[in-house]
Amino acid sequence: MTAIDHCPGHRERSAQPDTEELFPDAGFRALRHALEQCPRYAPTPLLGHDDSEGRIAGILLKDERARLGLGTFKALGGTWAVLEEVRQALVRRTGERVPADVLPQAAGRFPDLEVITASSGNHGRAVAAGARLAGVACRILLPAATSMSRVAAVEGLGARVERVAADYDEVVAEAGRRAADPGVLYVPDTDVHGATETVARVMTGYGMILDEAVDQARAAGWPAPTHLFVQAGVGGLAGALAVRAARLPEAQRPRLVVVEPAGAAGLMASVRAGRATRRPGPVDSGLTGLDCAEASPLAFRVLSRCADHFIAVPDSAAERSAADLAQSSLAVETTPTGAAGLAGLEAVLDDPALARQLALDRDSMVLAVITETRP
Repeated sequence: MTAIDHCPGHRERSAQPDTEELFPDAGFRALRHALEQCPRYAPTPLLGHDDSEGRIAGILLKDERARLGLGTFKALGGTWAVLEEVRQALVRRTGERVPADVLPQAAGRFPDLEVITASSGNHGRAVAAGARLAGVACRILLPAATSMSRVAAVEGLGARVERVAADYDEVVAEAGRRAADPGVLYVPDTDVHGATETVARVMTGYGMILDEAVDQARAAGWPAPTHLFVQAGVGGLAGALAVRAARLPEAQRPRLVVVEPAGAAGLMASVRAGRATRRPGPVDSGLTGLDCAEASPLAFRVLSRCADHFIAVPDSAAERSAADLAQSSLAVETTPTGAAGLAGLEAVLDDPALARQLALDRDSMVLAVITETRP
């Protein structure tokens, strides 16, 4: 049995995130329309997976490993946010009105424009891809400990990489400082240092994951998910899925369980503090992309109202879930980060009292997200 830290959220079944101005339905419609114009867009697979011990009805896995050719769910958010930032820059500088479904193109026109962000790898790839599509320069700040495969993946998209001798949260702070430079378009995935509207655009992109999954489950004749287990770093993915889930009819809203690494559980620390904050102590997790001790204030704002439960699992649990997935009949190859939501589910099912608290039983259908491919 995996020992886990956990705490309940404050969700009421009728709760809505107080963020209508940042996540208008029109924004999701514009995103969907823009994606439908993209030749590389297709809904990622929804896979059916049995619970071998029969403790729940089944598991639905949203497989993001081939998303837009970037191998990660992040492709939906960073790419879309960059295109919107460039679109707005064109309007400010030229007065041009570029429709949402037309690729904004700044190549050669504004050599001083540069997109910048901090990342542990995947968000950087998405931002780099968006900058390349829009024809603007791009600089990605990465922690010095980032693997060479992740560095190469970002550089392969034409971005300039700077490795900073600091952990992820400190690299985010450095990118935030540079955002004040003239000509910089700052596209973070956490609003710890501002840029809340841009972060909302990133999260809007992620929301497509739940929209697709609900449609796919219905088309396949599978029961609608009763529970959603989603991994979190700064909380952007979990917050985005919470926003979309809150707009489903109340009877169809899945219970939302947020899964974090025990050594970097910034959201759980924020829930307990009652405000977005940093987890005390040094970061102690090797789950790249989830090793974030400071929650995004926007994600916390959503999740503090809409999440049912927060749990923290050791890295070893995520490593075990990734290995089990690879050896299963699905043969899904992902990283421990990619399998962390499943690790949270396994940890809860190993604790009968906690499973009862979350109403997990043989009638439950769980949706989890495989967030990335193995490098």
